[in-house]
Amino acid sequence: MGFMDKVKEMFGGKSETVGDAAKETVDTVSDGVDKAADVIADKTDESAEAAGDVVDEQTSDEA
Repeated sequence: MGFMDKVKEMFGGKSETVGDAAKETVDTVSDGVDKAADVIADKTDESAEAAGDVVDEQTSDEA
């Protein structure tokens, strides 16, 4: 018996209930990934800006 069969059995064989639960789970996971991606993007931008500042500092000494 597969995972979805077990889930379907837990919901009394009502596939629409299983489908709704699956869609809700996918939405929840998707929201979590979006939030994590935003945090990572922000940190990447901050790091890139800091690296650019270091490069500017180092190259201004050469001029």
